Amino acid sequence: MAYATGDRSARTAFKLYQRIPPSYRQCMSFSDEWDAYRLIFDPSQHTQVGKGTGLTNYVERHNGVMRQRIGRLARKTLRYSRCEEMHDAVIKLWIIEHNLMCKKQASLSVFS
Repeated sequence: MAYATGDRSARTAFKLYQRIPPSYRQCMSFSDEWDAYRLIFDPSQHTQVGKGTGLTNYVERHNGVMRQRIGRLARKTLRYSRCEEMHDAVIKLWIIEHNLMCKKQASLSVFS
């Protein structure tokens, strides 16, 4: 749906909010307790929860898969890069590839 690379500032949270399609901005959403979300998201539609609630499991699982598959996202590796533009490009390419793979698997399951 949307992603943003950057630090954990309100500016990055706003960049994320701007990338969310307008039709999805009206939906209920959940996030971790990142302070910047309180400044950006409408509290009547957004709930901040602790990790123990299980409401952020899908996003956390997806982020874990990304860190496993994209070596440059893991610090202390030879591939780690501090260039935000490269992180953004690599994440975008990975999302495109991941979505194509999901689409392919969905179409294969229709025929089985």
